[in-house]
Amino acid sequence: MYIYYMYLLLSILLLIFILIYKKNYKIKESFDTLSGTVAVVGNGPLSETDRHEIQNYDHVIRFNDMKNKLDNEKTTVQVVRQISPHDNFFGKDKISKNVPLILIATKMDYVNKCKQQYQIMDYIIVNEPARNTYEASESAKVFENCSECSGSNCLQSSSDLGPSSGMVVLEYLENKPSITRLEVYGMNWNFHLKNRNGKINDTKLHHMDNEGSIINSCCKKCNVHDTPQNTYY
Repeated sequence: MYIYYMYLLLSILLLIFILIYKKNYKIKESFDTLSGTVAVVGNGPLSETDRHEIQNYDHVIRFNDMKNKLDNEKTTVQVVRQISPHDNFFGKDKISKNVPLILIATKMDYVNKCKQQYQIMDYIIVNEPARNTYEASESAKVFENCSECSGSNCLQSSSDLGPSSGMVVLEYLENKPSITRLEVYGMNWNFHLKNRNGKINDTKLHHMDNEGSIINSCCKKCNVHDTPQNTYY
């Protein structure tokens, strides 16, 4: 009888392992085969037309807390970013176990910690001068092979918080040969404008101040859709 229960327990454990492996493999496979046209949706203003178009793409990438996402709207990849100076990240409360993550961080130590808890399918190391420690070079650039980014232009260190998550991910996707088109929604790079209780406030934040022009010149796969309002949120 004892042997019977041992075999039963081992069978159950094996089944659980197989199910977990298949689930994780499916998530990784969906990320690795990211190709064709991809919708990249920022947390800025969206129109109803935007929302309808976004739903029709096979792959939809959203950011952090996905503040403009409605319950029935699609997300196939979520981008999350480490919060300085803590070992935490934006969007932590919005994570779904069925959606792979791209982590933006400043050091591998934090990436490795997150891999132990979450489905981190890929990561991008950036330079944020406001941090006490970071691993990206001080000369690190975005779109470094673009003519717009010659000389000291496009340095990640030109802003205390480095480049925005949107810019980081667009550059990352631009360099993936399997992706042919990036349809960009909810992004206008008006970092200094914030809509609070219906009023637009000039907050003087927070990333590189020339990101819009860099994207226009350097992201050849990008089709940036105008936001219905000029506010950042």
